[in-house]
Amino acid sequence: MSAISRAADMEKQLATAFAAWPVKPARAVALADAPEVKGRKLLLVDKPDSTQTYFRIGNIGIARSNPDRCSSRS
Repeated sequence: MSAISRAADMEKQLATAFAAWPVKPARAVALADAPEVKGRKLLLVDKPDSTQTYFRIGNIGIARSNPDRCSSRS
């Protein structure tokens, strides 16, 4: 069974399981803009007995409400 058919089966099961739940609109959450980040930060955790390493690299993205957001995706 492929991952796609398993996902479709799961979606059907979830729809059936939650069909009786009433639909309610979600409240919008107002968040303040994130503060501007200046400089760089590197956090190194030395753990010699670790069997795996994870790298997470990120930054603050463009706001969804910014009119330039669509043009920045192309």
